[in-house]
Amino acid sequence: MSTTRSLCQDRRGVTLVTSLLLVMLLTISIIAAFTRITADRRTTLDSSGALDAYAIAQNGVDRFLTLRTAEPTTFPDSTTFDVAGGRAAVVLRRIRQKTANLPAMYLITSTGWSTQNRYDPRAPRATRRVAQVVQWSEAKLAGGAALTSLNGIDQQGQPATYDGRNGCSAGDPSTWKPGLQMLDAADFEKSGNQNPPQIYGSAGNTIVDMGNLQQALASLGFSWSTVLQSINNVASVVHVPPVSNTDDFNNFNFPNKNVKPWPVIVVDNQNASTYTTNQAGHGILIVTGDFATSGNAFNWEGLVLVGGKMTVNGNSTWTGSVFAGLNNNDPNNPSVVMPDNLINGNKTFVYNSCSIADALSGFAGWAKLGNARADNVPTYN
Repeated sequence: MSTTRSLCQDRRGVTLVTSLLLVMLLTISIIAAFTRITADRRTTLDSSGALDAYAIAQNGVDRFLTLRTAEPTTFPDSTTFDVAGGRAAVVLRRIRQKTANLPAMYLITSTGWSTQNRYDPRAPRATRRVAQVVQWSEAKLAGGAALTSLNGIDQQGQPATYDGRNGCSAGDPSTWKPGLQMLDAADFEKSGNQNPPQIYGSAGNTIVDMGNLQQALASLGFSWSTVLQSINNVASVVHVPPVSNTDDFNNFNFPNKNVKPWPVIVVDNQNASTYTTNQAGHGILIVTGDFATSGNAFNWEGLVLVGGKMTVNGNSTWTGSVFAGLNNNDPNNPSVVMPDNLINGNKTFVYNSCSIADALSGFAGWAKLGNARADNVPTYN
């Protein structure tokens, strides 16, 4: 019995075994810690790469739509952008043809590759593809005529020509507009025994009466007050000092008509005297007060919006659409009587939808359709 008790009480070597167990546990703990750190680092780098690839792909969509300032004519339209941290390959495809009532519809896809650090340099690069349905949104003028007047017209000298037969599509009567439309068709006067005006267009050779002021304003296709409020927020606007003498748009040098967008010229003379010019131009001309042409050198292509009275002297041609008397825009105060426009000499007003579209080209652009986007489109290699 004493021998057995002695063997059970002999604990020599236990410390060594315990130390070995502790070393083994510490080793396992260190290996587990390094394994976890490695896994976290791999996960972090992979997640960062995936996020970078997504950002690069989206960047490609935005850059493509910003740089394509006109609607493409050939498809697929593709390009590649090298960006910080990667590369984006963008492809635009047309998925619906343009019709008379519907714009064309496009699908833009962008594949982004991240070149940032990876945990394993042998692993594939992070890739993400996004897709968005877009359409080309064009600024349009719903109303209009060769000449629209919310005040009267006094014709002196030779008769003017008001031609609403669309100069861009004269053979398609469905695109014609009235040659002349007025708030009050009876408010057209001609001096002496002069010949009547030459009027052509969708309403034949008659002046279109636009009804009461509220009906006339609704048919314009735009809000004059909104135009006045927004002209300072358009980057391409050229403001001309409202001097009283012939200033010819402050000697503004109009670019070639092939340069788009066409300029927007604003003369804010609502509280000043009549602005007079003798220079030809193109684009959108906005005169908040009275406007006059002084001779035969004035011609305009595009849109003309005049708030007050328009005085047309000499021989001139106005191609696109002209609006006058727009300050007569308060349906609650229809008793306001504006001076009549004064039409002197030979002049021609011609409605032209192509000229209007060119004038509005600066307000066209891509529109992303809502609920028509995917941010993880499958890719196949």
